[in-house]
Amino acid sequence: MGLHGRVFAKRHIFFSIFMAASFLAAGASHALTLTEAREEALRVNLKVKLSKEKVSEAASVKKQRYSDFFAKLDARAFASHTEPEPRVLVKRGEYGTFPSTGPVPSSDRAVLVGEQDTLGVALRLEQPVFQGGRIYNSYRQSEAAQEALSHDEKKIAQDILLMTESAYIDLLKADELKRVAEQHLKTVEAHMTDIQLLYNRGRAAQNDVLKVKVELARAGEALIVADNDMRIAAGRLNAILDRPFMQSVEPEALSESKKFDLTPDEAERLALSNRADMKSAYGRAREAAFRTKASEADYYPGLKLMSEYVHQTQQPTSDNDEWSVMMLLEYRLLDFGGRSNRVEAAKSTERQRQLDLITVESVIYSEVHESLLNVRAADKRVDVTKEALHQADENLRITKFGFEHGAKTSTDVLDAEDLKIKTNSEHIRARYDSHHARAVFRHAVGLMHAENLEEGAGR
Repeated sequence: MGLHGRVFAKRHIFFSIFMAASFLAAGASHALTLTEAREEALRVNLKVKLSKEKVSEAASVKKQRYSDFFAKLDARAFASHTEPEPRVLVKRGEYGTFPSTGPVPSSDRAVLVGEQDTLGVALRLEQPVFQGGRIYNSYRQSEAAQEALSHDEKKIAQDILLMTESAYIDLLKADELKRVAEQHLKTVEAHMTDIQLLYNRGRAAQNDVLKVKVELARAGEALIVADNDMRIAAGRLNAILDRPFMQSVEPEALSESKKFDLTPDEAERLALSNRADMKSAYGRAREAAFRTKASEADYYPGLKLMSEYVHQTQQPTSDNDEWSVMMLLEYRLLDFGGRSNRVEAAKSTERQRQLDLITVESVIYSEVHESLLNVRAADKRVDVTKEALHQADENLRITKFGFEHGAKTSTDVLDAEDLKIKTNSEHIRARYDSHHARAVFRHAVGLMHAENLEEGAGR
């Protein structure tokens, strides 16, 4: 290979490395949006997958119960061997002696009677005519069970979405608090440089230098805590998304919380019409009611229409082909209380499901009112902390101005810086608590799939 070829090869290698690095950097810098996190959580969560399988199982049971309305056709094959063969001995002259023919029969004979060795097939058709409502109510019971499990699936999905959104918000909050801690550390380091310079010039006391050093150590410790909190928040989100705990996550900033004005009555109506657990409890109450009716069918007789066709090898005492039609009426006269106890157990279950329904409704009312109050309180906290942050900024500006002109000490500056950091941190927590309160409220009214209340309420 010539010089030109070697240079070209090196450029090609460098270009490939550069492109690969650019691709990896682009992939690593991709911010995970809240929508992507929610979709991924629903896709990988095992509880969601399990709930889908339960719905699929219930659908199969419903189809099975539906098939009970129709006739059943059974086929059977049979073979028999008789040893010895069933014969009757007819003695000579058993039927008399006649001048023209002599004795009848003329000698002892063994006459074959009954079945010989037999091969045969049979088809049996059975159609229920009346079962006291057992088939119909069993089908409706399975239908209600499928409906309840379908709403359970939605409830699990909404819980997963709330958990994902809460973890996402916590990560954003921890990440912003870490940046505040980093900025505070840089500010204190700069102040340390200034105070050390003043001390060297004899314009600051050693006590002032020591105070700044203490504050520098505290800022470093706060950054360690903030960094650890951010890593833990990222790990919790990764765990929900079925990722490695220590995998890096870059969340995307959320838009400002939109204020809304819902009355408690409006929120209650939203919850009762949208909450999956309410619909699930109602479905289970219906399931229990149909189960009671199905068990009460034992008090009535059962009527079936049955038809059978049999084909067998030739027999001396029966036709080769036979068919029959019959109506079968069945009724259990005595079972020593088994029937009545089954009905009573079903009624007890039905009463329990009604109580569960009332309990769920009460819990929903409580969650709606509590979450609505928390949203309003969070909004007020945002406004208050925002105003406090503005005042803290102004206080720090005035204090720094006074320090630069000898009217304030370094301690005053440190106190103003500390007040600014605390106020800023409170404002950050208030903003993300507002996001979290809205997520909890959307969950409480059954609109967790909506990314904001206005979007979900309009659906």
